Amino acid sequence: MLRRARMAFGARNESISTARHFAVGTARAWGYPSMGDDVALLVSELVTNAVRHTDDGCSLEMTEMARGVHVEVHDCSTVEPTVGRGGPGDESGRGIRLVQQLASAWGVRRRRGGKAVWFELAGAPG
Repeated sequence: MLRRARMAFGARNESISTARHFAVGTARAWGYPSMGDDVALLVSELVTNAVRHTDDGCSLEMTEMARGVHVEVHDCSTVEPTVGRGGPGDESGRGIRLVQQLASAWGVRRRRGGKAVWFELAGAPG
């Protein structure tokens, strides 16, 4: 059975921690506790981007796959994120690079009123 979980959030810094806890709790409830750290980190990065670069109307959606989870962060901006280099003294620029390195797959798709940045983490429940 395909399971989905969704939460809406505003463009506020507090949303980052709330989304992270929601995503980790959902992954655990679906039987993927070992994904907790990666889910927490990647959701934090994508939600931080949404909070910093949009006004409002953001959401996080998770879908259970046959072997893993698919996570999407929706926002109202049409500007696509880029893989930054992020030097040693930079405060930003590493988020999408982390997603690229840790996720099994990731991407961006346009949607009505904005975009969805997504990633997948593959693994067996347990």
